[in-house]
Amino acid sequence: MKKVTSWAAITAVPTVITGYYGQNLPCPGFGRESGCVTSAAVIVVLSAPLYATFKREDWLRPARCQAPVTRFRRQGNTWSTPAFGPTGGVV
Repeated sequence: MKKVTSWAAITAVPTVITGYYGQNLPCPGFGRESGCVTSAAVIVVLSAPLYATFKREDWLRPARCQAPVTRFRRQGNTWSTPAFGPTGGVV
């Protein structure tokens, strides 16, 4: 759950910035090429500390996969479960 929360917080920053300026408000640098670069830089500057914090707190690490517990056992040339014999009948 921490992983989902951290990614939601990181993606909220560009959503808020682009949503605010998407409401027909003039953004800084409107009408100039530097305006796009400026808004992209603001998004990166505000998102990078969030990413670094969540990475340091170990919230973005992928879940550790453990090998599944096997319920089948090898008996001779056949596989069986603990509850059933090699032929499939109850032991």
